[in-house]
Amino acid sequence: MYTGQNNLPCTVPTGVTAVAAAMSVQTGYTNTITVQGTLAPSSLTQKNGTITISSGGNLNWVAGTVGPSAELDVLSGGTLNITTTAAHNVAGGTIIVAGAANRTGVQNETASINITNQGDFNLQSGGVLTASANTTESITGDGSGLFFNQGGTVSVGSGGSLNISTPSQSQLGSFTASAATSFIVFNAAATWDDGTAVTGAGTITSNGNVTLGGTVTEQVGTNLNLNGLCTLSGPGTLQINGTCNSSASFQGGGTVIVEPGALWNIRGASINGFTFINDGTADWLGGFITFPAGNITNNGSFEARCPF
Repeated sequence: MYTGQNNLPCTVPTGVTAVAAAMSVQTGYTNTITVQGTLAPSSLTQKNGTITISSGGNLNWVAGTVGPSAELDVLSGGTLNITTTAAHNVAGGTIIVAGAANRTGVQNETASINITNQGDFNLQSGGVLTASANTTESITGDGSGLFFNQGGTVSVGSGGSLNISTPSQSQLGSFTASAATSFIVFNAAATWDDGTAVTGAGTITSNGNVTLGGTVTEQVGTNLNLNGLCTLSGPGTLQINGTCNSSASFQGGGTVIVEPGALWNIRGASINGFTFINDGTADWLGGFITFPAGNITNNGSFEARCPF
């Protein structure tokens, strides 16, 4: 067990693998532990100080807690491996990823990252969070913390799923469901700012409220579901290039553009202040469409296919 009580900087050098039964960095430690090789404790409790994973370094996070005043930095070229089904908690601490954070496991294994006490998981430019094939990952929390995607990539492998059940915010970030059997589900409030992209051959679903803060792009081949529990609000723009299945409400000054070749399946909608521009195909498959305030400009195909 490493307690960090001497408050001195510590380094795991390149080529060295440090294995410990447990690692505990206590409140009094305010210095930095630098990982250039591999750090593989059976569990990690980091209450304070900074752990920095340098380029070429690896930290195997089997279980444990980062917080309340701790920071875990994954630099470009560094790797955080999130393993096992045990609890991985960000309890008031901060994880910043500019390298790779990989959720690795065996088929049908389920794990979660739990963000509480105003903790943050920050995926920065160039950073990648990957949920491997045939696993289920959940990012959960008490509603006080935040999952940031600031120019990074969230990727889910074939047969895998990622459930984001804590508030999230994205700017220039991408969410990629890489295969037809890949799923990303937003179950809490999300803000999609300028440059956010939803991509891949799989399905991305929102069951929570989404605020468009800028231009958000759904790429060709992607399935985007905006379910009935979802309220999409402006002032930004959603560009649909794949398929969008919608039973959501649209509130407050935003714009949805259905691009040529794209498909918008409508299963009921309340449009209040939104502008829809259809340059592709819109199929009304069921439910009521109400317009307290808003409009649809149809430059493509708009067909009512629902039974009346």
